[in-house]
Amino acid sequence: MQTPGIAIGITGGIACGKSTVGGILEAAGLQVLDTDRVAHALMVAGSEVHRQVVKVFGGEILDAGGEVDRKKLGAIVFREPDRLAELNRIVHPAVGQVWRRWSAERIGAGEDVAVMIPLLFEVGADEGWDAILVVVAPEDQVLVRLAARGLSEAEARSRIASQMPPDEKMKRTNFVIENDGSMIDLERNTLRIWQAIQRERRVHS
Repeated sequence: MQTPGIAIGITGGIACGKSTVGGILEAAGLQVLDTDRVAHALMVAGSEVHRQVVKVFGGEILDAGGEVDRKKLGAIVFREPDRLAELNRIVHPAVGQVWRRWSAERIGAGEDVAVMIPLLFEVGADEGWDAILVVVAPEDQVLVRLAARGLSEAEARSRIASQMPPDEKMKRTNFVIENDGSMIDLERNTLRIWQAIQRERRVHS
């Protein structure tokens, strides 16, 4: 009988380094899924998610090609928490179906997986993992990264405020990765945690 693979959930605040941690784990042999990319794919013109988003937020959020302009949509939802909740109610169930099916197939085949879910705790997706990793970073560094993405300080702070505070996430997780040093430090810490998760699995298998 095939031994199931290990399932890791990765979460953390915006611009804290979740994708970098996912890349480190992917290089270590895990199958990695970024649910932000899943959401982008599900929101393409012609999809059911696209239709619902346009119905709720109007055609002014579309670009010239009929695709959702994420900057226009973000300007609406990160200014009004109720509107962000509306968007999440449309997008997250569809995204959840995709990552759960993707994970189940690979875990059942004995592959180790890591799924990046920025709002893992907020949407109640914190059950069923072998471990949850929360990636955190100093706010000043986060603001610099968001500025590099073209966000003003006010826009950046509104996005930070829309998520669960890092301290609360840290209380609810198995492992915390502090992304406040060099890339070498981040890689070393991530791999150390991955080795600890593997040891824990062996102890209980």
